[in-house]
Amino acid sequence: MYIRDYLNYIIRDDISVNIDGKFESIFVEAHSKTVNCIFGEIYRVPNTSEILSISYYETILNKLQHIKKTLCWEQINISITSNIKIKHMFLS
Repeated sequence: MYIRDYLNYIIRDDISVNIDGKFESIFVEAHSKTVNCIFGEIYRVPNTSEILSISYYETILNKLQHIKKTLCWEQINISITSNIKIKHMFLS
C-alpha cells in the first residue's frame, strides 16, 4: 500500500488479520483536509484454504461493520473454485 506524503495516517492493527503464510491484510486510517477514511488491502496467499480465507474475510467484515467512518474500497477480487456459500454484506 502506498500513501501520499501529505496524508496523515495511522495503521489500524485492530482491523487487520494476518496469518503467516496464509492470509495478509493491512488497514490504515488516513486524514487530510479533504480525506478522512479507512483504506485496506487484503491478500490470500495462493494455494491456501479457500474456506479458511473466507472465514478471515468474514472476521474483517465483522470488525468493519462496527466502525463509524468512511470505508474506501478500490477492488475486491475473490476467486472461488469450490462450491461455497457466501453471505453478502454491504458496508456504508
